[in-house]
Amino acid sequence: MENQKYFSVKYLISADSRDKAENIAQNICIEQSVEMPPEVVPEHVRSSIALLHSLENSSESRWNAVIQFPESLVDHDPTQLLNVIFGNSSLLP
Repeated sequence: MENQKYFSVKYLISADSRDKAENIAQNICIEQSVEMPPEVVPEHVRSSIALLHSLENSSESRWNAVIQFPESLVDHDPTQLLNVIFGNSSLLP
């Protein structure tokens, strides 16, 4: 994680399996940070991709995912913070 500073967000994910929950969490990491498929993210921007820090089962089909976002994504802007936390992924099923 280099010298970059991160902030953590905890998401509650509904999924039937760990694989599905991890897939959803990884999609959140991408959508809420770089908003493009990871394979087309330029090398110099890759450090802006959020990281899945942990994924723990909390009940039968619920998972707690802790995702770490680079602080540089919000640049001390409260509106941008809300956009990073909730953004487009809140629209996904």
